[in-house]
Amino acid sequence: MYIGHLGIYRRALVEKVGGFRLGYEGSQDHDLALRVSEQAKQIHHIPKVLYHWREHAGSTAGGLSAKSYVVQSAQKALLDHLKRFDEKGTIETGLWLGSYRTQRVIKNTPLISIIIPFKDRVDLLKTCLSSLQSKTIYSHYELVLVDNQSVEQTTHDFLSELPQSDSLQILSYPHAFNFSKINNFAAQKACGEILLFLNNDTEVIEPTWLESMLEHVQRPEIAAVGAKLLYPNHTVQHAGVVMGIAGTCSHAFRHVSESLHGYLGLKDVVRNVSAVTAACLMMRREVFEKLKGFNEDYEIAYQDVDLCLRALQLGYRNVYTPYAVLTHYESLTRKHAFAPHETALLKKEWRHIIDHDPYYHPNLTRIHEDYRLG
Repeated sequence: MYIGHLGIYRRALVEKVGGFRLGYEGSQDHDLALRVSEQAKQIHHIPKVLYHWREHAGSTAGGLSAKSYVVQSAQKALLDHLKRFDEKGTIETGLWLGSYRTQRVIKNTPLISIIIPFKDRVDLLKTCLSSLQSKTIYSHYELVLVDNQSVEQTTHDFLSELPQSDSLQILSYPHAFNFSKINNFAAQKACGEILLFLNNDTEVIEPTWLESMLEHVQRPEIAAVGAKLLYPNHTVQHAGVVMGIAGTCSHAFRHVSESLHGYLGLKDVVRNVSAVTAACLMMRREVFEKLKGFNEDYEIAYQDVDLCLRALQLGYRNVYTPYAVLTHYESLTRKHAFAPHETALLKKEWRHIIDHDPYYHPNLTRIHEDYRLG
């Protein structure tokens, strides 16, 4: 319940939804905010410190253990919210006390095309494929491996030894490296109605990672869904993208310990973000094609950010989920420096969002990635 106790509502709107309801004690304001949000045409956050929340022995400001019934009331309010949208799912306790997870039922069993570009580094590719095949519970997927100018014999031997299967495509892209072109090429060849762009230097940790992404990407209002990526030292590599950091954008909570939940617990809740990284990005094919794929002017970097921002421009939302977790051995295959023209292009096309990320508080830092005060 991020709105807190200080909320201003139009009287007519509160009366329309029935005001506070009995049976939701402890989360009556959460329940009201949910019902009002379903009817309100616009909701605005005032980015000012307008009051301080007192804390006393019986207050939830000191911890939910003081009012344990709050959890049940909040779950009830959230489940009602889900039912009003005729969505099937459950409300579970989240990764930290006071947070909740709306877990939606997967509709049908769509085919997911997992697109993995690579150049040599068989050790990384083996780790990626082995973890994916041994740990992934969701089974209706195909692997689309895209070989971009591999030259080592061990790579060719490995590919030739892979068992032939209807759920495996091995494509050759014999041209100069261009991340956007490679993935656009592979997307055209892929068979799935769901596309998952995945780096070869990743390793699956959470067995339900595909379901955790799919439950959101199936929602018609959602474009891209991104995962929580961790460095091998158990710090965060990616938890969504924040615009405006270091002059362009950067990954939320990068280098923050996985054991910490971060500012307002945002590292460990499902939330809207401006963009997510294509190191692990899921999108419905229909949306990807509507956006005309990745912009091929971004050869090395920012094509994922540009894709997500174009989706926002069309009225979609992008989602980060902490329930899809992978290790990311970042940029071990290729060590490119970002091309200056790509940085300039991003700034030219998306200056308005770089200056005002709609999902990032204006009083927070534009230098660091840990959400400290600016």
